[in-house]
Amino acid sequence: MTQFTANRKKFIAFLTCFGKELQDIELRAVPDKDEVEAAVGTITFYLRARVPAQNIEKGKIVINDLPKVLLFLKGCKDDNCTLLQESAGKTLFISCGNSKIHLPSSSYIRSQREVPLIEKIIKKSEENMWTSWISFPLEYSGSVNSAELKAVQQMAKVIGDKLSCKMDFYATESEILFRAGKSVKGQMFVKVPIIDAKGPPNYCTSTFGYWLPSLMDSLPAGEIDVHTGADTVLVMKKDDSFLLVVIDQDYEED
Repeated sequence: MTQFTANRKKFIAFLTCFGKELQDIELRAVPDKDEVEAAVGTITFYLRARVPAQNIEKGKIVINDLPKVLLFLKGCKDDNCTLLQESAGKTLFISCGNSKIHLPSSSYIRSQREVPLIEKIIKKSEENMWTSWISFPLEYSGSVNSAELKAVQQMAKVIGDKLSCKMDFYATESEILFRAGKSVKGQMFVKVPIIDAKGPPNYCTSTFGYWLPSLMDSLPAGEIDVHTGADTVLVMKKDDSFLLVVIDQDYEED
């Protein structure tokens, strides 16, 4: 039987950082730490985050109806919530104060389909200290304050929700330039200062779609390490507690 207890508000924030449209998720206990982590992966990005927890019985817990779980937790008043499940496919039990909910579950988890393959690639990149992604060199690195990326989150609201987005990394000028939209419909530019920028003198560019601004909303507060290269992934990480990999992909907006 897998179970854990977490602060209700922190757990809600943790679950919502994976995106508003997410329907299911797999939670796993972190070995030798009082934390629970989750990861989701698609052809456009990979996101892994952690949340503090107590009374952990190690294993995995599957949530197949995430919107219903969030609705339940937001309606509770108690500070802590407890999740318990025998295994994937078995009933999920959630209690919070005097309120309880029992939910059926399935062993099929849509958000996990791409995770095993992506995590194999991530393991190799971690072993080489994020100097490459598959065969693509990641020659540019530095750190940014996540607060500086707030304006990037607003790009979709200002320009439109189906925008194309490019990122230029200028190591010599210690800045990243995010640019979204097209001249015929309107464009938005956001400069973000880089701390301890490293890389070749020439800048590098990667292309992403409308998913990039919304992913910036998942970033934790404080300093974030950044690794990237020309026409490849954007890696944003904070210690072992957070990892976001946004995959370069040409996107033509409507």
